[in-house]
Amino acid sequence: MVKTRWRLARILAVAAFVAVSTVTGLGGGSMANAASTASTGPVTAGPQAAAYTYYEIVIRHSGKCVDVRGASTANSTPIIQYTCHRGANQEWRLVQIQRGYYELVVRHSGKCLDVTGASHANSTQVIQYTCHRGANQQWSLVEIQRGYYELVARHSGKCLDVRGASTANSTPIIQYTCHRGANQQFGFIAVG
Repeated sequence: MVKTRWRLARILAVAAFVAVSTVTGLGGGSMANAASTASTGPVTAGPQAAAYTYYEIVIRHSGKCVDVRGASTANSTPIIQYTCHRGANQEWRLVQIQRGYYELVVRHSGKCLDVTGASHANSTQVIQYTCHRGANQQWSLVEIQRGYYELVARHSGKCLDVRGASTANSTPIIQYTCHRGANQQFGFIAVG
């Protein structure tokens, strides 16, 4: 636990450097460049590092982004994977709620990544919903491999997952028992 907190603190420090570098043009802004800058992993953010920095969350197995379907602003809109296109419905901000736990807030609607109904069941759809600080909207980042993280729901201990490890656009993002598959590994690319 202490080792994980230490790693997250290092990542947040690197995020501050990379965010400044990206804005000033000193860094490349790509995950590959960011990963080579940090010995611990990807560009991730915490509120202390860069309060209003947004990130594309890229799924390792498909190279696609975590996306709010149809750029809807309605509560309960499903989260899917979709080809990255720099739309505001694919840009997420990490807001620290408590040490080690974050809300993921999407830029276009200001709503949070949410496990439907605070369910503990595998295959439960992940949606956007008005932020309410519930445990089903709180996520920890667990480093799996340099540049990639599991996003673990606080209320269930289950991971964000692309259903069936599909690489197709519009595949639902769900929660599922963590198994370290590439469809449960996410990288963060700063977009501003």
